[in-house]
Amino acid sequence: MNKEFMDWLISSGMRPFFFREKHGLEYAVTRTEINDNFDYLFCQQRCDGETLSRDRSLEYIGIYCRKDRQFYDAAGCLYEIVGNEDILRAATANALKKNLQQSICEKVVSASPVSLCFYEPEDWTENALLSYILNPDEYVEKEAQALIREYEAISNSADDTGRVIKNIMSDIPNIWLKVVTVTVAKNDIIFTFNMEAEELRSDFEQHYWIWNIIGPVCENFDEFFGDEYYYPQEILRITCNKKVLYTAER
Repeated sequence: MNKEFMDWLISSGMRPFFFREKHGLEYAVTRTEINDNFDYLFCQQRCDGETLSRDRSLEYIGIYCRKDRQFYDAAGCLYEIVGNEDILRAATANALKKNLQQSICEKVVSASPVSLCFYEPEDWTENALLSYILNPDEYVEKEAQALIREYEAISNSADDTGRVIKNIMSDIPNIWLKVVTVTVAKNDIIFTFNMEAEELRSDFEQHYWIWNIIGPVCENFDEFFGDEYYYPQEILRITCNKKVLYTAER
């Protein structure tokens, strides 16, 4: 770990940190405070000993968390400044997302009759990433408990297809919404996917076809269930941009 770099991060000054990598290239690193817990880090290659140039763009290189003094979502020259490449690669946004998926599924399977959980975060936004970094256990618990409650609501409800379809139709906006994220519980398996909202606005069928699922996840559905459709009563939750539109708890 570069002690001078850590001292710079802990300090209150805003002057850039200057760094020369092993091939002789020089960089100026700057930071932007996102909130009391996080800084976003950026760098710019230096020329002729200058500090920062308005003629060149800044390159994002990662997130610094003041709470644990660790780096996340590292990129670019941050790997050489900090070292510990394996640790940095284990804390990229994609790696953290995979950890989140695994943790939630393990908790759901252990605390409910579900035998398998395929959890896809609806929108891996900046705020979601920062919230997970700041308190991963709390974030996992909140998401897992929401899935468990919705699964129990479906398990305990009467088979009333018509009522469920009407509730779903009334909860899906009819004009602007194109794509939604749907979570279903089928054969004691929880599965999340994106799909065309239009399919959910129709009450002509007693089930929904998987061909409206967006992307290769459609093939995963067929692989898990050996089925080309799912039923309204199997829907746990419908969301868009983290806003809950429909839930089986209703």
